[in-house]
Amino acid sequence: MSQRQAAPLAFSASEIVASVRSLYADALKPFGRVLLRRLRERAAARAAAAQQLPEDAVDPESMPRVNPRHLQKICEKCRQLVVAPEEGKEYSVALVNQPDSFLDVCSPVDPYPTEFWLALSSYLDDLTSGDMMLPGGRYACARVLAGRQLPIFQGRSLGQICHIVQIAISQRRLLGYREGCLVPYRHSENWVKEQCAVAQSPTGNESCPVVTWEDAPSLLRHLLSSHRQAEPGGISISNLKRLFRLEFQRELSQTVLGHVRLLDLLSDARLNTVCTLNAQPNGQVLVRGVEDSSPRWSPVVPPGMWVSFPSMTPVAFIPLAEQGMIPIFQEEQHDKDLSGFCTDSTAVDSVESDCASDAGTARCSTASQGISQESSDDENGVLEWAVSVKNTFITVPVDDPNFPRRCSRHRRRSVPAHLGSRAMI
Repeated sequence: MSQRQAAPLAFSASEIVASVRSLYADALKPFGRVLLRRLRERAAARAAAAQQLPEDAVDPESMPRVNPRHLQKICEKCRQLVVAPEEGKEYSVALVNQPDSFLDVCSPVDPYPTEFWLALSSYLDDLTSGDMMLPGGRYACARVLAGRQLPIFQGRSLGQICHIVQIAISQRRLLGYREGCLVPYRHSENWVKEQCAVAQSPTGNESCPVVTWEDAPSLLRHLLSSHRQAEPGGISISNLKRLFRLEFQRELSQTVLGHVRLLDLLSDARLNTVCTLNAQPNGQVLVRGVEDSSPRWSPVVPPGMWVSFPSMTPVAFIPLAEQGMIPIFQEEQHDKDLSGFCTDSTAVDSVESDCASDAGTARCSTASQGISQESSDDENGVLEWAVSVKNTFITVPVDDPNFPRRCSRHRRRSVPAHLGSRAMI
């Protein structure tokens, strides 16, 4: 029977409590995933003892899996344990009324002396090819290093060694990844990438012609644009190289473009106008195209100011005085030389007009541009006007000296632009 088909590992509440206590002793917070691993490790140790083998002779990975939901349910029912939700779908388990001294194994704080790091660096440099391949997981790597009983780790808990592995990877550059395993940094894939990035050369793992800086921006822009509808949130950074190979038959090699990591390449200033990076809560990074920044049509003056349209098509103006309608005049406040501003109501009332419109020649001026356009009579006596619009008002300045003086009644007869426009056309 295969491991996938094997029955899940059976365990009791007392075994779970004992496993949690062992994690307390290691200064490791009992997250659900860590507790699952610890249960399998203890089961492997019991299997080795039953066969009279050394404790680490049986690989925990060879043991049956633990049903995670079953484990959580037992923990929740156990009176000696307290289950607390953690980030995402994770949970942690704590002993009731038991103080803890857990280490944050992801902390960037480095409390270890320089002498310790020099000793660890010397040890890693002296490793042979058979010993340098360490498990890729931080916890598994720490267990292997602790099992080697090195003097530099004497007196340190497993939680501390996990933290040391984390800093050795993220800050000290003593460990790096190669083929999924942790190795001394000078044997890692990152070290090779650094050398290639300095020389701006490929790593040798490319299967297609590489992309150069001459065509990288245009190809990336096209790729992000073509996937905008299918993936509106952006393209996952982990899929970017694959899509370059599928759509362009080209290899997006960051080392050829002078970077060690693809993330650093996409953050290059030369791609600022092409893409943006968006980190997601689950740790995934999405690459999104920069939206077209060319401005769409919009008014170029603040609200309340005049806007003129030199290319506006003249419209026919038909005098309607005989129907009781009057042209609309530019407002003029008393005692102030401020034309073009209307502050009173635009409602139409029933007051009779004491003014009559004249069909003579008039001039329409666009106040903001200072542009004037003469109107002319055609054979039918119809006037053509270039009308300027300000907010809801249409202004038609009339220079005829015989035209009656403008007064407050004109203000009361002014109408909104959309009503006046329809009546006059």
